[in-house]
This record gives sequence, C-alpha cells and structure tokens, in this order.
Amino acid sequence: PPVLKDEPPPSAGTASLSASCFIFLLFFTLYLHTSPPTIAPYRDAGEMLVVAHSLSVAHPPSYPLYTLVGKIFAQIPLGNLAFRLNILSALAGAAAVAMLFYILSLHLGKLPAFLSAACLGILPTFCHVSQVSEMYSLHLLFALILLHLAWPREKSLPDNRFLLFCFLYGLFLGNRLDLILWAPAYGSLIWRTGGEGLSSFRIRRPPILFGFFFFLLGFSVYLYLPLRSAQAPWLDWNHPALLKNFIGSLSRKSYGATLDLLSKQYQTGELFLPNLIENAKHILQGIGWIGIFLCLFGFFHLMRSERDLWMSTLLGYFFSGPLFLYLANMPPNPHSMAIVEPHYLFSDIFPLLWMAYGIYILAQRTRWLTLPCMIQLLLLLLSHAPHSNRRWNLLAHDYARNLLAAAPSESLLLVREDVQLFSLWHQQQVLGKRPEIPILAQGLSGSPWYQKNFTRQYPIPQPVLLKTNDTSSWRKAKDLFALRMFATHDAELPPKIPALPYGLAVEIFPSIKSIPPPWTFYIFRGKHRYEHQSDFFASDLVEAYAQGWYRQASLKNLGDSSESVAIRKELNLAWSIKEDIPEIPLSLGVLESNRGRWPMAQHYFQRTCETYEVLEHLTQKYHSLPSLKEAIRTASANAYLNLGVALEKKGENSEAERMYEEALRKNPALAQAHYNRAILYWNQDWNKVMGELQEALRIDPGHAPARAALLQVERRGK
Repeated sequence: PPVLKDEPPPSAGTASLSASCFIFLLFFTLYLHTSPPTIAPYRDAGEMLVVAHSLSVAHPPSYPLYTLVGKIFAQIPLGNLAFRLNILSALAGAAAVAMLFYILSLHLGKLPAFLSAACLGILPTFCHVSQVSEMYSLHLLFALILLHLAWPREKSLPDNRFLLFCFLYGLFLGNRLDLILWAPAYGSLIWRTGGEGLSSFRIRRPPILFGFFFFLLGFSVYLYLPLRSAQAPWLDWNHPALLKNFIGSLSRKSYGATLDLLSKQYQTGELFLPNLIENAKHILQGIGWIGIFLCLFGFFHLMRSERDLWMSTLLGYFFSGPLFLYLANMPPNPHSMAIVEPHYLFSDIFPLLWMAYGIYILAQRTRWLTLPCMIQLLLLLLSHAPHSNRRWNLLAHDYARNLLAAAPSESLLLVREDVQLFSLWHQQQVLGKRPEIPILAQGLSGSPWYQKNFTRQYPIPQPVLLKTNDTSSWRKAKDLFALRMFATHDAELPPKIPALPYGLAVEIFPSIKSIPPPWTFYIFRGKHRYEHQSDFFASDLVEAYAQGWYRQASLKNLGDSSESVAIRKELNLAWSIKEDIPEIPLSLGVLESNRGRWPMAQHYFQRTCETYEVLEHLTQKYHSLPSLKEAIRTASANAYLNLGVALEKKGENSEAERMYEEALRKNPALAQAHYNRAILYWNQDWNKVMGELQEALRIDPGHAPARAALLQVERRGK
C-alpha cells in the first residue's frame, strides 16, 4: 500500500494553510452563530466565568492557563463576560478543526483531511464545548498544536522545534492536566523521527536537558495557584497557598467532600465494558458506518505500511481512550456520561486520523469514493444539527435569576449540583445580582478551606457539615446563621426534615405554615420541556421547575375537594414538563380515588407502574448502585398496590390479586398488600384470609386494620 507523504512539495504547505484559514472561518461562523448570548447550562461554565472575572482559583487542578487566557478575553469590550468566553471557545474550536485539517492535509492530502476535520467539527459534543465557557475546545487545540510539532513534514526534528514542543507541552498542561495522556504518542512520534536531529537523542544529552528545562519553564504557569491563593481571592478552592494543598490540587485529591466519589463506589474496572460501549456509540455517532469502515480499513493498512506511526497513534488512543475509561469507572447514566463525554474528544482524534488514512488509500484506487463520503457527511450534519444549537438557550441565566429574584431578604440559599451552584455564583459575582444572599454549597460545607472562603464571601459565621442523615446538623446551621434557609430541589435533605415548597426551592424549618408561591416573579424563556433539551445539564434545570410544581401540589390535601382543581392544575403542569416523575401520576390517581372515579384512578396508577418499570430498566442499564435500585423497586410496589385497589373497586378481582402479588414480589415487606389480599378473599376462603392477616401482622405488628380484621375472623370461627 502507499505510504504517507513525509515530504510534500513546498507549495503544499501554503495551499494547506490557505484552506485551513477558510475552514477556520467556516466553523467559527457556525460556532458563533450557535453559541448562547450568556452563561450556558453546562458543567463548570459558571465557575470558569467567576474565576476569569475575579482571577480566582478554580476546582482542582484549577486550570491556571485557562484562567489567565479567560481574563484576557474578559477585557474585550463585546457583549457580556459569558459571551466573551463563549467566543474564546468558538475561536479555539474552529482553530482545532482547522489545525486537524492542516496536519492531515500535509501528510495525506486535502480530501481525507477535510472529511475527517469536518466530522470533528459537526460532532454535537465538540459543538457543545465550542459554544460554552469551558476549556475543552482550547484543550483539543493545544493537543493538536503539539501533534503538529511532534509530527513534522521533514524526516528530522530540529532541536529548536523540540525545545518549543517541550515548552508548550508544559504550558498547555496548565489548561488541562490530562494532556499527559498523549505523552506516549508524542514520545513515540519524536522517537520515530529519522535522519539527523533528535533521532540520536539517546547520545545527545544537551537537547534532552534543555528540553526538560523548557518543559518546567512552561509548567511554571501552575505557580499562579499558590501566588494567587495567598492573596485571598473571591474563590480559593482548596487554598493551594499551602504546599500540601498545592500538591493535592495538582493530583485532584482535594476536590471536595462529595465530588469525584461516585466511581469509587464501584470495583475498579467494573464499568469498563459499559463505558467502552458508550464510547463506541459516540464514535459511530461522529463518523457513521462508512466512517467506521474507513477507520478500520485505514487502521490495518497503516499497521502494514507505517508501523511506527501506527504504534504512535495506537498508544495515543489507548491511553486517552480505553485506559482513561478504565480509570474513570463511571456508571453509564446520563449525568455521568455528560461528565465523561467531553473527554471522548481527546481520543477521537486517532479514529479520525485512521479514517483519513483509509480515505487516502482508497482514493488512490477509485475516484468514486468522494460521493459516498460526502453523502455520509451530509447525513451526519443533518442528524446533528437539532442537537447542536444553543443560540437562545437562556436556561442557566433564567434559573439563577429566578431563584435570586424571589429569595426573601435575610435568607440563605443551599445548593448541591454544580450547574445550579455556579450559575448562582455568576449572577452574584459577575452580574452583581443579590450579592447579600449567601449561597452555600452542600457538598463543600464540611471542607475547612470552603468554610473560611465562605466567611470572606459573606459576612456570616462559618458553615457546618450538612449531613444527609442527620437533621441536627441542619438545625445547628439554621441556628448558627439566624437566617431563613432555602434549598434548591437538587439538595439532599434528611428524611422528614420540615420543608415548605417555595417555587424552585424549599424553605427548611419554616417559621410559618404557608408561603405565597413565587412563580409570578419568574421568567420563562425557551422550551421548558425535559425531552426538548440537547444535553443532561439543560434537562436537569428544566426538571427543577417540574419538581417545584409537584412539591407545591403535594403540600395540599389530596382529599380536600375544594383544592382539587388547583392540585390537578399544578400536577399537570409538572407532568407536562417531565413525564417520568412517577409521583405525579400517582398523586393524580389518589386524587381520582378520593372522588370515587376508579376508571380514571386506574389509568393514572397504570401510568405510574409503567413509569416505574422504565426506571427499573434504566437502573439496570446504567449499573446504578443497589440502594437506588432497591428504592425504586420499593416505591413501585406501592404503585402496584394502588392499582390493585382501583381494579378491586371496579370488580376486577383476579387482576387486582395479580397486582397485589406483583407488589409483594417487589417488596415482600409490604404488610398492606397482605391485608388487601385478605379483604379480597373475604367470604370466599377464610383460611387464606387468616393467613394473609397473620402475615400482615408479622411484618407490621402495629397494623391496626389487620388486627381488627383478624379479631373478627377469630370471633367468626368461634
């Protein structure tokens, strides 16, 4: 098979550069057009905005290079700060696509380079990171710049190019440390460089020593962390001014009390295969079946013709792909996949390179290859377009604005999840909205560095660790702050803690019995339906509105006919936003039961059971923790119990008995199901009645109806 063109004609570089500029403008226009005009509902976007605005210290490993570059872009007099950093990501994303094209065009020609680079450019995951204030698109650009330096057109790698590579490698690690995963690929590429220069670096020590010095010089960007931390910035995550904290930040061992711990609840490698499958789906989404064929074709031909280069790409893919997934060990649920998916982009470059090589080989054998490749690219573009546009996505901005606008004076707001927390930080620190309302991060509340940081942000006492299984710690916090405490719906509250719904939040330990709902203070822009969102984080914010309406309805008495109209309206509003909250149709079913409308009650209870069945299936698919599986299974048992009652009231006793049996199968400790079966057998089989009542009392000795019924049966027997 043909080999790669190591030395193209001099004009090839100029032509490739011109084409790269065109591709850069094309994709920058695309990303700029689809970027949101303000903060995006995406992972750490709000935190990055705050860090760039105040030159603070972000969560480990703290991303000092992105912070400094972001501060530079923050000075651009164009739109708001969030839009400026979105532009930074759009520029970096378009430059990464253009850089991939430039690298591949130098070695493989323009057609393979364009098709591979375009597949990267239209991939929804890459579009998303090129639209938001995150460091991922910049990360991929830096990785490709280093790839270009380590994979020269010439047969030798000059010393000055090697030294530049070393310096930039150290510097670019200041954007994301996982760039180290490409080190085996870079090292292998440099090793394979033939001819003069560093091919003999094993005996030429000065270039290696100088290279190490230049690497440290670039890596010194991390000195920003202790220097800035010592100045007490607005956010000083982990306080890296202390040496042990600085080391902990670099190693991510000091992330937080509840963060980065999910994977540790599984055995090492337990979720490796499910993660590989999800990664394979991601690659298929990016290049299609034709691309998969070309990728495999190019992979095996590269192995035969350019074994050294093949080994370099294989090492790069292995360390940034399978090895990373093995170590990450995250369950394949939507939340975890939304966190892991941007990391896929780092390993995507190698399948795209193999695909480009496959196109390069086949294009020399047939001229008809261009047509199916272009059709495949067009089909990918059409399928990706609906999921890649954030132009008017204002969910994060409006969510944080709504919470703060409705917050009463002298109150505190407790938040757990990142997007919600960081969006509120953005409102306060960047936009200056309601800075007097303390925002407390539940997951960080027990960290000493955060407690000190909190008292600098807000002039109130240091918080205490809020335990999800200890109501006393929450009462202690309430007394300590002497403020009204509100918690967003993502917060994990102890069971049975007094809480009063308040729109997008609940008041903890409320001082009054009812609060006027703040919905009139809220603004609603965009599509507030769960299934209409393009990613998990936007869906999560939309779900908060559904939870707000549901909790407001659940506060009312379902048996009070005077409130039934209001309850039904609120429940239907919540259900229209998110359909797979099983408690909503369950409440509607209870509402109909109280009115004696058993056919409608059966309908709602049936929908509840169907929703729980879907959730149970998803817990298996997502490899959820046993505690979550058990909680959903137990809750579904109650739904089947209610469905059995509705069927029994309609006279469908055989179906009712089947539902009671299903309820007991899911929760053998459900005493009420045994009692209901006893009533079902009444006047038909007294032995069964006796047995069911005795079993109900064995499970729950305090079950008063079962005890009273058993006394009746015993008297009847006597």
